[in-house]
Amino acid sequence: MVRAVRQQQPDAVFHLGDCERDTQRLEKEFPDLPLYRVCGNCDREPVNPEVLQPTLDGVKFFLTHGHRYSVKYTLDALLNAAYFAGADIVLFGHTHRAVNETMQGLYVVNPGTAGVGAACTYACIETENGAIRTVGIRAIPGA
Repeated sequence: MVRAVRQQQPDAVFHLGDCERDTQRLEKEFPDLPLYRVCGNCDREPVNPEVLQPTLDGVKFFLTHGHRYSVKYTLDALLNAAYFAGADIVLFGHTHRAVNETMQGLYVVNPGTAGVGAACTYACIETENGAIRTVGIRAIPGA
């Protein structure tokens, strides 16, 4: 993740759970970078919330790891929660499979995984004046 942040130089980073220690490294490497994070099912004694709903640049995000919404089987519960929260975009993890789609009027994004043993990817989301301009899945450099 550190390589991706160095390459992209984002305005903010979202961490969607599992390996909370990764967020500690990001905080150490980039102390001035806003870091939004949720806990995952593999985080022991989690310190982060299960859901976050920040608004950045006028875009309302719905962040969760996804395990509480059974995302390995269906996205229905997740989409319902994000819709009723008034989100413009929902970000989730848990499946470790990248997703970049629009469903029921929502952008639905799973960045994949930054972990070992799989194709390491991340999502890049560009916003402008309260709207989502682009969403893309990219490979982590050198991974």
